[in-house]
Amino acid sequence: MKQERGITLIALVITIIVLLILAGVSIAMLTGENGLLNRSKNAVVESKIAECKEHVYLTINDLVSEFYEEKYVNNKTLATTEDTPEKYVASHLGDSGKLDSKYAKAINATTSDPATITLTEKNPESPDNDITGTYSTTNGKITWSYNGRTTTGTTNTTP
Repeated sequence: MKQERGITLIALVITIIVLLILAGVSIAMLTGENGLLNRSKNAVVESKIAECKEHVYLTINDLVSEFYEEKYVNNKTLATTEDTPEKYVASHLGDSGKLDSKYAKAINATTSDPATITLTEKNPESPDNDITGTYSTTNGKITWSYNGRTTTGTTNTTP
């Protein structure tokens, strides 16, 4: 009697089960709460947020340079509300054309209160909440807050 070779029904069922398990794990890795697709979406938004923050820092550094140019190169006497780089930045941050509206807008930019900066890019986890930064007129630091987190960024106000 000749022995026949071939796939048995049990081997075929086991192979299909293993393939279904692998497919389920792969789909979960892609679409789960911490899946690859969600993490990539958040990474794109976080990158845009970083771009907006960088624009704010560059604008502030430009204003600090403008302050020193006005005060020391042009020998201009500045008002007491603008006599330090931090106060100068806070008073001019809301000027039109200083902050590109594509990235951010300055709200309440005065010398008596810390200037409030709102980024144009929305919070990835809660799009209804703005990402705001508070610019201190005493030490030139910005405290960013969103998603219940706060981070502090430093700008250079010394020549």
